[in-house]
Amino acid sequence: MKDNKVLLAKRAWEPKKGYYDVVGGFLEYGELPEQGAKREVLEETGAKVKIIKLLGIYPDGYKHKGRVYKTINPIYIGRLLGNKIKAKDDVAELKWFLIDSLPKNIAFKCVAEGLKDLKKWFKSSRGKKSRTSAASYSPFIARLKTVSSLQVGKRSEG
Repeated sequence: MKDNKVLLAKRAWEPKKGYYDVVGGFLEYGELPEQGAKREVLEETGAKVKIIKLLGIYPDGYKHKGRVYKTINPIYIGRLLGNKIKAKDDVAELKWFLIDSLPKNIAFKCVAEGLKDLKKWFKSSRGKKSRTSAASYSPFIARLKTVSSLQVGKRSEG
């Protein structure tokens, strides 16, 4: 979050190419969710991030090569460290949106649910208190395939 805005990434690849998503992706084998979130933010924006809190964990599905994988999606609220960001990796564009004026083309159900919860957090007293201690926040997501569909050592696009 920054000035009542949230950073969203326009997807450069399928699935959901051209739709908005939060910054993030799949975990590498053996990687913890917070580590993966920090890595993904750096890969996709060029910025480091400090995790402020876990917003929530959201189940969803991810279609890849004709198969739908069940995913567990922890969404974190974080503070970007530095002001320079640039769309990288599988991101076509990075854009700040007012929390009350989000785009309709959100890539995944888990992201839409997380953004609703972020809006509630932002308006809560805890959110207001947290924002006073740091200037720039951005939610981001780390997706984790469930054990039944985990492809050990392989990282999927998106």
